Amino acid sequence: MLDQTPFYAESGGQVGDKGELKGAGFAFAVSDTQKYGQAIGHIGTLSTGSLKVGDAVQADVDDARRRVFA
Repeated sequence: MLDQTPFYAESGGQVGDKGELKGAGFAFAVSDTQKYGQAIGHIGTLSTGSLKVGDAVQADVDDARRRVFA
């Protein structure tokens, strides 16, 4: 869970974003983004490494895909 995210969660008929979360020693492939109440969940697979609470995360949205579905 991130305190902020540029990923758009599935809502109102629009699909959720895909992309990647990465940081020092890990990469997480985001295959979907869903809304759970006020929280946004990044669904996917940890591609490499491991992460823990407090790790710095860079969030990269697949902008080309977002434009197709916008």
